Amino acid sequence: MAEEIKNYMLEDEETSGFDYKAFFIKLLMYWPWILGSIAVFLIGAFFYLKTLTPLYTVSSSVLIKNESKGGANGSNLEDLGFVSTSTQSFDNELEILRSRTLIKKVVTGLDLYISYSVPGQFRDTELYKQSPVKVWVTPEEAERMGYAQVKMSFRNQQLHEVLVEHEGQEWKKTVESLPAVFSTPVGVFTFSAGDSTLQTIPPVPEEIQATVISPNAAAASCRNRLGVSPSSKSTTIAQLTVTSSQESRGVDFLNKLVELYNEEGNNDKNEVAA
Repeated sequence: MAEEIKNYMLEDEETSGFDYKAFFIKLLMYWPWILGSIAVFLIGAFFYLKTLTPLYTVSSSVLIKNESKGGANGSNLEDLGFVSTSTQSFDNELEILRSRTLIKKVVTGLDLYISYSVPGQFRDTELYKQSPVKVWVTPEEAERMGYAQVKMSFRNQQLHEVLVEHEGQEWKKTVESLPAVFSTPVGVFTFSAGDSTLQTIPPVPEEIQATVISPNAAAASCRNRLGVSPSSKSTTIAQLTVTSSQESRGVDFLNKLVELYNEEGNNDKNEVAA
């Protein structure tokens, strides 16, 4: 009887244990599917990385001009549970930094409503301060047209032809020399040589695209990617962060934002933040 129980327990252990040999045999039977799945995954990851636009986070700080210091009355109000005047003023200044009015001034001051790119096989390569030719449209006309694309064709490293596209319509012009002006029904486009102090893309590609969008839309996009927060509870320094596909553009944006904010500090700041 004892021998039968022992044999039963041994058989039970063998049946309940994991059969690694059978498992690997099954894997070998389905190896084409496994290799195919891995190949599909790697190819998908390759194309994803090729089409993915990298994003950079740029940070800066600014000293908030707090005109209301609070004083003794402010301290007494805080002791009674009220929000101090200095705290309210600091919060208001943070909202001014994020206001649409101020950000739109940054966008128009840096011409951020006009962007440049080189068409690519997987994704376009964005150019910031690297285009050999600068396209300019007044902010008012850019606001009216909403969106337009300018294709610049180059021949022998020189601008040869421009094509303006807007809502399914096209206008073409041959450029003989720079600067050049192209008047279209949707607005006047000006073409000039890029800043000689900046490094342009070498060599000049056959085609560069310039995209013009509404300054209000560009400002809204920048506002969504801008973070404004106090660096600590004991200081009046605000921490600014912005995400951008071009690190240098993020740096220029924050520098211009701080510059205009400091200029606004010398003017009346009673404007309601948007």
